[in-house]
Amino acid sequence: MLTSLNQIDIGQPWPVESEIERLRRYEANKNLFEGYHDLVFGDWVRRLYRDEYDTAVFIVTNWAKRLSTLWADLLLGERPRITAGEQKSKEQQQLEKIINDNDFFNVAYEVALDISRYGTGIFKVRYDKRPIIEAVPPSLWFPVVSPDNIKDVQAHVIAWTFEITEKTLFGGREKEYF
Repeated sequence: MLTSLNQIDIGQPWPVESEIERLRRYEANKNLFEGYHDLVFGDWVRRLYRDEYDTAVFIVTNWAKRLSTLWADLLLGERPRITAGEQKSKEQQQLEKIINDNDFFNVAYEVALDISRYGTGIFKVRYDKRPIIEAVPPSLWFPVVSPDNIKDVQAHVIAWTFEITEKTLFGGREKEYF
């Protein structure tokens, strides 16, 4: 868990060591959701296929994905009504424009899936000449919390690793990872 923005300064190890276990858990949950159970339970599958157990295991249905999509479908399968005023009011029309421009219910569905499979769902809300609402994968989100109260979030950092393959403002480096 990040307790200071100094932990992500240039030259610091990335990802921060305290976040590695969370990121591994997200990767395992993603593999289960996608049906790659052998990547998560590889050793168990290998053991069960050996002659010493004289058995085989086949995962016929992907319950991780079925349950995640079930919760998202129950929450957003029938489009909820969101109101900000009377039916024809200026406020309601503005809200409906924001919802439509951002395809909000599909974004909310993505976030609901993330909550179900990862335990965390992130909406990124910003303004760039218009309101923008996006879903952010939880593996890219790093909350910075107060050292004496982890519920007191001081900052939200969205960050990822990328490869630079051309000369940049960073001193002409090539093929470096950030």
